[in-house]
Amino acid sequence: MIIISENGQIIENNTNLGNLIRLSGKDDLVLLNNEIFIFSGDKGEKKLELFKIILK
Repeated sequence: MIIISENGQIIENNTNLGNLIRLSGKDDLVLLNNEIFIFSGDKGEKKLELFKIILK
């Protein structure tokens, strides 16, 4: 997320999430207060992954 002030100045630039989190159009994202939860599943491997990102 990029945070921009009312006059167009960049306050905070993108955060690099690294290669641990891969977003897919099939993933479900949930925003709860200041946290983003990403639910990602793989039917072939029969696994469900949950990632939590805490927003500043």
